[in-house]
Amino acid sequence: MEIYTVNIPYAEVIRIIPFGDWHVGNINCDRKRLEEFIDWIARENDIFWVGMGDYVDDVAPIMGENRFFSVTIDPEVFQYAADNGITPTVAQHEIVRGYFNRIRDKCIGLHVGNHEISYMQRTDGENFVKEYCEDNGLNYLGYNALTKVNIVKKGVKKPVMDFVVCSTHGSTAARKAGTRLNAIDNWTPSYEADIFLMGHTHEATAHRTIRLWTDGKRLHESKKVYALTGGFLKGYQQGTFSYVERKNLPPNKIGVVKISVYPDRWDIHAEA
Repeated sequence: MEIYTVNIPYAEVIRIIPFGDWHVGNINCDRKRLEEFIDWIARENDIFWVGMGDYVDDVAPIMGENRFFSVTIDPEVFQYAADNGITPTVAQHEIVRGYFNRIRDKCIGLHVGNHEISYMQRTDGENFVKEYCEDNGLNYLGYNALTKVNIVKKGVKKPVMDFVVCSTHGSTAARKAGTRLNAIDNWTPSYEADIFLMGHTHEATAHRTIRLWTDGKRLHESKKVYALTGGFLKGYQQGTFSYVERKNLPPNKIGVVKISVYPDRWDIHAEA
């Protein structure tokens, strides 16, 4: 578990984008849509993002790895590796670092996912995400993190608003949308936070709950936002083959969840 505090400059609306499950290196990664979202984050002033892990696919032909199929490796990655005299694995890492570089000034922190952890397990702990964070002064979120976000206005000592983000790459083999939502509902009671983010499922969906409390005089409400954070791996494409297809998993929507924070009224909304 990692814990951080992050200050974000005030704006009337601040958007928090959980952004992960890219699977760069897989032929079914929608790199066109991925790069469109990267350009959008880079272009807009008041967008900040949380890296949710599984930026690379990096499935290796090793004993017990049933996700590996050579036909699913992106030929552009093979070409990049050949052009630069590196392995396809290192090529994936370099491409992802290039994506990070374009939006690192908007980054709240970076998680690792199960695909990065698989690489760590077969390389005695080599962690390119953590190394990137250390080299660039970013928050390394590990697998689970609690991050307090302060929205600060110039010349004002007290934050205009503060909230806590509880985030994880996630872990579930659920196939149906309702069961995937159960995974995040089962995880969240252990934490006190305002925004809960879970990756891994490739499902892009969000919902809110209202909790009631009192100061002894009046009834108050507080909103909690829950999001499964989407992804960029197409399970079904004509002329390709995938682990998703072989397991008969459902098709998924490509994209992200957008969380809008309104500091002046202490409000949070989310849409997928």
